[in-house]
Amino acid sequence: MVGERPSGGSGAHDPQVGDRGAQRAFRLRRIFHETHDLAWRVLRRFGVPAALLEDAFQQVYLTTAERLDDIAPESERAFVYGVTLRVSRSIFRQVSREVLGDEPDLHAGTHPGTEALLDQKRLAETCDEILRHMPQKFRSTFVLHEIETLSTAETARVLGIPQGTVSSRLRRARELFRTEVEALTTMPCPAEALSG
Repeated sequence: MVGERPSGGSGAHDPQVGDRGAQRAFRLRRIFHETHDLAWRVLRRFGVPAALLEDAFQQVYLTTAERLDDIAPESERAFVYGVTLRVSRSIFRQVSREVLGDEPDLHAGTHPGTEALLDQKRLAETCDEILRHMPQKFRSTFVLHEIETLSTAETARVLGIPQGTVSSRLRRARELFRTEVEALTTMPCPAEALSG
């Protein structure tokens, strides 16, 4: 009948149907390939617990797939970042009291380099902790610009704010981060506190 989609799914009467589907699939794969590492790190930096990272990550790309036709080619990365931020904020609000990361393996001391690996893990966890307590608007700017190395223009586009606001928030975020690091480094360790 006139107006009905051809049956059988062959696309014989509309040769572009298959092409359009293949083009969308190719584009989605390309976007995933270009952004998945960064999206994963942003989710982690924005407080998504390890147990929920997989689900959050899938939600980012399910949303991207659903909105694929609405995304301008020059805005693909910004779109994925925007979705990542929204997903991470939503999850963070739900589980804001949970602790990020796995517990370090304290019984692995027989392997060479274990102490160095544990130090790196502790440093990463400390950075995550500082970021977790930073106000959202400063943390967003700091993570995207300083950690994920987006330009000021890209950061502004992702966050939907003027570039001047990005610069002022970035200055404040750096101050907050530096203050927290200085506070941590000047704290006496337990042994010093006991001996003092």
